[in-house]
Amino acid sequence: MSVLKKHPDVKLVVKQYHPGWSPNLAMATTENALTQYKNNIQAVIANNSGMARGAVQALEEQKLTGKVFVAGADSDLAAIRDVVAGKQQFEVFISINDMARRAAETAMAIALKQDVKHDSLVENGTGKIKTINSPVFPVDKDQVEARIIKTGFHARESVYGKTASRQ
Repeated sequence: MSVLKKHPDVKLVVKQYHPGWSPNLAMATTENALTQYKNNIQAVIANNSGMARGAVQALEEQKLTGKVFVAGADSDLAAIRDVVAGKQQFEVFISINDMARRAAETAMAIALKQDVKHDSLVENGTGKIKTINSPVFPVDKDQVEARIIKTGFHARESVYGKTASRQ
């Protein structure tokens, strides 16, 4: 939202929270937005891969896949397959290895009664909370090999199929 505020020419037409980050509710929200704005939607930015998948399904029904920019986060297998297929253009990838390492370091510091190292303080409405950030990586079609396959997050065969090769 802070980035959008810097771009007043970008019009946010729908902002919707979905319990459990529901793909089905995200699909319904996207369908309703497409109806309300007569398919004149340029982008869907979803907070996770499942909601992005719901948006992709709604766009498929209107034959708008590849014409509307779709971004998600978590890089689940279905989303990465949609990126490879051109149905979705972008995913956010957070390294599980980096998160696990930082979590283990934090747990050890707590167990040893040491100060927990944090990267920033985030205001959550009740006070500033120590926050440990994990590196975040962009994944588009050109980054699938480096960020997803080579890191072992998803196997090549899972992404491209058993007989398919990366092109």
